[in-house]
Amino acid sequence: TFSSASGAKTERVCQSGGGTGDGATLTSAVLGDCSSAGQADFAEYYGTDGSMEAGDIVALDAHRVAVAVNTNVGASTKAFVIPTTHAYDRGALGIVSTNPYTDVLSESAFASEDHPKPIALSGRVPVKVTAANGAIQPGDRIAPSNIPGVGMKATAEGVSVGIALEAYDHPEVGKITVFVNLGWNHLDTATVAAANGAAVV
Repeated sequence: TFSSASGAKTERVCQSGGGTGDGATLTSAVLGDCSSAGQADFAEYYGTDGSMEAGDIVALDAHRVAVAVNTNVGASTKAFVIPTTHAYDRGALGIVSTNPYTDVLSESAFASEDHPKPIALSGRVPVKVTAANGAIQPGDRIAPSNIPGVGMKATAEGVSVGIALEAYDHPEVGKITVFVNLGWNHLDTATVAAANGAAVV
């Protein structure tokens, strides 16, 4: 249990997402309860292979089906995810959370060897992106790219995972804040043509 300066107590401590370090030591990071340590989202735990990190876009692991489990709070299920592997990956499910708000769903369903990660269901989260598919502007839909776990500007119909809240114009991978909004990206002919630099006829 963590006690804040105001005396309020919480069962979870979050860090701001900033700072540098190797996981054991962080500098320039801010710790606090998860409602005030920075961006927060509503998340649910999923099992992983242990390689994923905050900001990765993930897809359902089709080789590991969801299974029913009994937990200390009753019956539950657990499912598993992998990084997205190609552009507009139809299996895209969400984004690995950086600072999930308060209680994370399904926490007690997983064992440590399942390498559970909180997957954001709603809210604002930092997401790995590249501008290789065009400069990202606030309001653009973000879709999985061909880089595993990394998003790009959506310029065609297909699965998208959220709405960009920041601009990004670098071909290398970085992070921006995205509002989680999993869905299907519908683009009209004019939008697609403009994105591809073609004349609209």
